[in-house]
Amino acid sequence: MQDDNIAAALLGRIADGDLKAFSSFYTSYSPAVYQTALAFTKGDQALCEEIVQVVFIRIWEHRAKLPAMEKPADYLFTLSRNIIFDIFKDRARQLERQLQLQQLPSGDPHTPINILAAKEYAGIFKSAVAALPDQQRKIYQLAKEEGIAHAEIAEMLGLSIQTVRTHLKLATRSVRQYVGDHIEQTDLLLLMFLIYKAV
Repeated sequence: MQDDNIAAALLGRIADGDLKAFSSFYTSYSPAVYQTALAFTKGDQALCEEIVQVVFIRIWEHRAKLPAMEKPADYLFTLSRNIIFDIFKDRARQLERQLQLQQLPSGDPHTPINILAAKEYAGIFKSAVAALPDQQRKIYQLAKEEGIAHAEIAEMLGLSIQTVRTHLKLATRSVRQYVGDHIEQTDLLLLMFLIYKAV
């Protein structure tokens, strides 16, 4: 980490919406965030790159709070760590849901319980996509549902490829979070259905 005074000066300019200061801050501190992520993720480079992007997007989105940071280096480390933990918790929840789903009735996809499950999960996913901000939703649907390449999406929307990738990563994370948060209710519904059928 560089001197806190230099960082504080940059953060103050970023709080005022100075994109050049943000670019300088990113150039100076993204390697440190990457190294922090590398230590926590045990060398998962793709995940580290995602973490770096999320950290700096979060800084920009909450830039109004930056002038209150007395120790920018500590703030940056804490923010990085918290985002890493959030990602780990999200992955743990997803794994838990997958294990739960493996315990649901399988076999004939046309049984009432499997039809119900398919409808419920499809509904949750549709709601998750609908809840995305307009730009993220458009990019997510073009990439994930229509299979259009990132470069083509960028050209269609007049954006850079990096912007498309960033929006897509944020959208994917939001969809996973939404599904993870709502799937418990669906599991409960299916469980009640099973209990009712067994009586």
